[in-house]
Amino acid sequence: MIELNEFLILIHQLREIGLEIVINGNNYQLKSPLELLDKQAIFKSMPSDTKKVIKQLEVVNVIDSTNSYLLKNCKNYRYAGVVCIAEFQTAGRGRLARSWFAPYGINICLSLFWQFKKEAQLSGLSLVIGLAVRRTLIKYGAPPTILCKWPNDLLYKQAKLAGILIETRISPATQQVVIGVGVNLISPLATTNDYLITDLTAIMQQPIARNHLLGLLLNELLLILIQFEKTGFKPFFAEWQGCDSMIGKKVLLTNARQQYSGLAKGVNENGELLLEDQDGKVHSFINGEVSLRLAEKV
Repeated sequence: MIELNEFLILIHQLREIGLEIVINGNNYQLKSPLELLDKQAIFKSMPSDTKKVIKQLEVVNVIDSTNSYLLKNCKNYRYAGVVCIAEFQTAGRGRLARSWFAPYGINICLSLFWQFKKEAQLSGLSLVIGLAVRRTLIKYGAPPTILCKWPNDLLYKQAKLAGILIETRISPATQQVVIGVGVNLISPLATTNDYLITDLTAIMQQPIARNHLLGLLLNELLLILIQFEKTGFKPFFAEWQGCDSMIGKKVLLTNARQQYSGLAKGVNENGELLLEDQDGKVHSFINGEVSLRLAEKV
């Protein structure tokens, strides 16, 4: 028989990892049921052609960061197609050293290791990954009003639904890339200091089949990476322009040197952001350490 004090400590620990506990009379229960990660269920949602591209799929319970894990081990990988998915990250992170918190067993925390030729041009890579995530969500049944925000977010009604973190290591023969994708399926927060937050359950008003969605997502990621490896960003240009959340809007862009304001004009065929200043001059920006936001939100 568990002691009351031990039970209360357990409830506190569950809440610490983001699980919402509700009290119904004398009963304590999770507010939302958990669908824990299941490798076979994930593979079941993938066609055989893309399933065989995955050389290694690691499903872990708790980890500091799936991206950090693959980066630490990428020198040991001789092939592309290594995937790490976690129930919970203790130090999940996004771009610009921002933290990324996801409750235990609820959202998608995925990282994928890929290799490109050393001379490959990777400009626009984060954009095509965003397109792959958007394609997945729409195929799952989400509304096409989910849009992409340059260079690495997906938004619904200007609230953040998903984020992408791409980190690169150069080896003697290849460019080794770790692609991190986080998707909010249920979010305990509605906002942070920087932006609004939304989740797929709220958007679709129904429970999300997590493993099925993961299988669909991996399939789209692998298909788009194989194409991008051959063609670069150019074939994806029109698709991006059609779902760009910032195009035609007044924005502020901040990088390490200064802040720029102007009208977002979409991207060029290299995936660089185009910004028209007040004098009508168009500037291009690569997707490095930059922050982009609507002018009226600042």
